[in-house]
Amino acid sequence: MAAYGPKNWLEVSVGGVFGYEKSEQENTAFSYALPLVQGKFLFREYESGKGPGFGAVLGSFFPTGKGAFKPEGFGTFAFATITQCFGENEDVLIHANVGGNYLHIDQSGDLLGTWGFGSQVRVFKGMHLVGEIFSGDPYVPGAGVS
Repeated sequence: MAAYGPKNWLEVSVGGVFGYEKSEQENTAFSYALPLVQGKFLFREYESGKGPGFGAVLGSFFPTGKGAFKPEGFGTFAFATITQCFGENEDVLIHANVGGNYLHIDQSGDLLGTWGFGSQVRVFKGMHLVGEIFSGDPYVPGAGVS
């Protein structure tokens, strides 16, 4: 995803989801969905030794692409984020988010819950180890539990 932060409290991103799908016949094929557009809003910045930071993300994906990742219709997602920082040099960040993904498919208006929990650990200088578990991926509509 390409991102631009016109203000300290705002980041605008455009991107897509890309990958390979494996069919029942054991064939693999390239799959993608794009564009995905989103805005991230920072309400309170995190600081080491102080309380967590809070934000929100609002975005949409379009029904364009190829293969399993191509959405069947427009989708809109939103989730709240919280981040706690540990260490003077942002050595460890712990993230959590919760929200929803509204699918505009066949006028059904499905609302799917989404949540995630992750961490970012400084390994060496500017290099970080990042991990996340999540359910109801807002970037791949209809992904279900991951």
